Amino acid sequence: MKTKSKLLIVQLFLLISFICTAQVEPFTRTYDIYPGWTGEYLVSIEKTFDDGYIVAYNQYESFDHRTSILKLDKYGDIEWHRVLDEDEFPEAIATSVCIDTDNNYYLAGYFQKSYFPTLWYDYNGFIAKYNSVGDFIWSKSYGSLPHHETDSSHGAEFIYDIIFYDNDKLIVAGSENYCPGREIHFWGMPWLFAIDIDGNLLWEWNDCTNNVHMLMFGNFFGVTKTDNGNIVAAGELARQRIVGNNAAPVDRLGFIGVFDANGELQKRRSWNFLKNVSIFYDVKSLWNNHVAIVAYTADTLVYEGDKKERISLIVFDEELTEKFQYNINIGGAGGKAKISVDNDTNIFIVGATIPSLLYSKSTDTNHMLLAKFNKNAELIWKKYVGADSCQFALSQMDVVADNDGGVSFSSLHANFNTNKTGSYFYKMNENGNGVFELSSFAYPDDDEYIIFNNNLPITINNDVEIFPNPAKGEFIIEIPNTLINSSFIMISITGQIVANKILTQTQETIKINELKNGIYIIKIQKDNIIVLKKIVVNK
Repeated sequence: MKTKSKLLIVQLFLLISFICTAQVEPFTRTYDIYPGWTGEYLVSIEKTFDDGYIVAYNQYESFDHRTSILKLDKYGDIEWHRVLDEDEFPEAIATSVCIDTDNNYYLAGYFQKSYFPTLWYDYNGFIAKYNSVGDFIWSKSYGSLPHHETDSSHGAEFIYDIIFYDNDKLIVAGSENYCPGREIHFWGMPWLFAIDIDGNLLWEWNDCTNNVHMLMFGNFFGVTKTDNGNIVAAGELARQRIVGNNAAPVDRLGFIGVFDANGELQKRRSWNFLKNVSIFYDVKSLWNNHVAIVAYTADTLVYEGDKKERISLIVFDEELTEKFQYNINIGGAGGKAKISVDNDTNIFIVGATIPSLLYSKSTDTNHMLLAKFNKNAELIWKKYVGADSCQFALSQMDVVADNDGGVSFSSLHANFNTNKTGSYFYKMNENGNGVFELSSFAYPDDDEYIIFNNNLPITINNDVEIFPNPAKGEFIIEIPNTLINSSFIMISITGQIVANKILTQTQETIKINELKNGIYIIKIQKDNIIVLKKIVVNK
């Protein structure tokens, strides 16, 4: 009898566990919590311990701004919301939220004070702490430069990201224009600091060395903690090509810094894809001390009208050496992007696209790109969300992995067909399906997958042709004479080798009758030459 009772208890526990961890069906929610405000938008999302969400939620009315924090359940319904004190933090704009192990919530961003009659503005970062039921605990402002009411000492200190590090510490990333010993730098520089759970400053790092040739400005947009306890912050640096010439072109460089738990810089690297524009917008920790970064990369310094402007996913190892990179052509505008990683090391990104910059006759304003990758930055699926004549704000979006294979994301979405603008929250399942309209625009199928080997990039080679693509029962591969007798390998998106042979002619036919539909990577190698191509099987 005791054995049967124990068995019943175990079965009941398993049933409860299954119910609690079962995947929530896809949904879409829109919010209009404060009717007196023209616009409301979600900017940062994190999962909570009860499988719900904590959200940074901004409001604006003309030139006035304020912010609040929302607690949502797992279905996206509001449990509670709290407005940040407008007198203490006027014109506040939230940028990030995080959760500690005691289930307390932290809201972070920046606010603005205006001084008359000089009409001078000062910006400072802020952080506010709430408990799990929304009770206010404390709030503080941060910045090395104090406010000045009578002079023109312009202070610009912005917080862009906050993470929980351990039981007594949080790490904060942003930008500030004050450097000890060098006083004010007109443009902001990368800024990283740590606070305890009571908001007290523990240490602070400012990039005041100015050791990059004619550095103009810089930011840290994202920060993460790796398995070995290091802190990795990512953002951008900008430098003039001609010293002292403000009209000269400016190089935009992706920037990574690795710090120990005490804020000591261990290593740093500036990074540029194709030697022009690269901006790191967010970073998350992966396995084995690797990190994944979502970036904007472009072939040219011209932001709009370039048909090779990309959202890029880049994986770096702990030495800041590139391992993998996946590029998706988005059409331009230098749109911001966000990233999240689940417990199975699936990577999710969200960003904005500009179809009209890919095809001038397009009537689409822009869409949201959602994509899922494995830990090696190999694409699993991608979706373009949005109907014709819709607009998604570049900076008002975020993504968070749901740890059930699915993902949730947010946007500020304007529909010019219905003349409605709203803040939307979406839940997708593991296959990328959700309750929303997908774009009908024919985005170019010119994604690039790059594997880095011994610090040397292995890239797609224009001398190798594959057609038709997509393919059904077979495809033809054409190679130059220099690649005759090279090895040919065809790899599924899960990493399985599905075909291999030696290419003995400049044109060969590859049979794929037995392959399933999907995306495959083709690797051709001869001596030190490696060529990668992507092919779609669609029978």
